[in-house]
Amino acid sequence: MIFQSVRIKLTIWYVIITLVVSGFFSALLYRGIIGEIQTGISRAENRFLVMRNGNLIVSPDIHQQFVEDFQLARKRVLVALLSTNGLILVLASGAGYFLAGKTLQPIEEAMEDQKRFVADASHELKTPLTTLRTEIEVTLRDKHLTKSTVVKTLKSNLEELTRIQSLANYLLTLNKFERNDMSTKRKYDVTKCVKEALKRVDKNAKEKTIVFSVNLEKVEAIINADAITELATILLDNAVKYSDENTEVKITLKKQGDNVILRVQDHGIGIKRTELPYIFNRFYRADSSRSKGTVNGFGLGLSIAKSIADAHAGTISAESETLKGSTFTVILPLSSQ
Repeated sequence: MIFQSVRIKLTIWYVIITLVVSGFFSALLYRGIIGEIQTGISRAENRFLVMRNGNLIVSPDIHQQFVEDFQLARKRVLVALLSTNGLILVLASGAGYFLAGKTLQPIEEAMEDQKRFVADASHELKTPLTTLRTEIEVTLRDKHLTKSTVVKTLKSNLEELTRIQSLANYLLTLNKFERNDMSTKRKYDVTKCVKEALKRVDKNAKEKTIVFSVNLEKVEAIINADAITELATILLDNAVKYSDENTEVKITLKKQGDNVILRVQDHGIGIKRTELPYIFNRFYRADSSRSKGTVNGFGLGLSIAKSIADAHAGTISAESETLKGSTFTVILPLSSQ
């Protein structure tokens, strides 16, 4: 409703500006045309000069005819200009309304995106905070409170606080990369980033007996090493999370033309075709998993990965088939600025 009101006001301003400009040029045009008509009539009258009482004058009848023709011509010019300005008013109103909508659309989408972000973040924070409060209240009401009960409650509280801290770290990381904070880009061996990412997820992979098939070609590119390491970690962590036990995750890194290509392929649960366009949206996994609760996370990882790729003028895409696995491909220019 607010944007509709703003759109109408903006349209009015567009129309006013258009009419002022159109009116100004119409006035100049009217003045020029009338001047030309007057000059033409004067020249025409000179052709009908007659001698009377020793003076050359125009016959009164002919002069009257020229005056009437002049008045008629001026009227027609005025009507034509007014009609033209009326048409311009109609077209300007329609075009102004359309342009106002186009102008406000990115702002409206950004505000809607912000509202969804706040709502999703609030939801994710509400769950652990509610759990914390409930556990503490139940413990305090226990008249036969024991040390073991207190320890159990504190451990559970610590888990929830860790979850809140993890969400806060994700949000800070996402904000950093969405602001394109890549001030420390330099020429770096991308292979080292992938190897560091493999170390970070090695423990979780071993717990599920997942084997990494690694094929890394040494490639140097102008990157933010920490950011690319984070991107690779996100993709590998997701591959481990959503893969079945005793499966394989393939990681390849190679140079192709002026780009470096990182590809992570798993043999896990896969992603529905209808969901693929939305997997890089913030909190998307959290939205779809609130009723499932099968995998811990907030749905921010792929959003962060996309922000990192965008910040390097690169792209990230996904291919997937349900119950057969997913393949994520990152393409980064060697000399991104």
